[in-house]
Amino acid sequence: MALYNTAFGLIVAIPSMMFYRHFRARVDGLLVEMESQAVKLVEVLHGERQNGSKP
Repeated sequence: MALYNTAFGLIVAIPSMMFYRHFRARVDGLLVEMESQAVKLVEVLHGERQNGSKP
């Protein structure tokens, strides 16, 4: 009986880990993209503020 439970646990755990790693990689990629877009936005806003405040 213990071998059946172990086999069932592995059948569930291995695909779960594969999906977790796949989606974690996608989330990490999205975070990197969001951070780079945020940096670009801050640079644009900062540039406009500097250009707008000069007489």
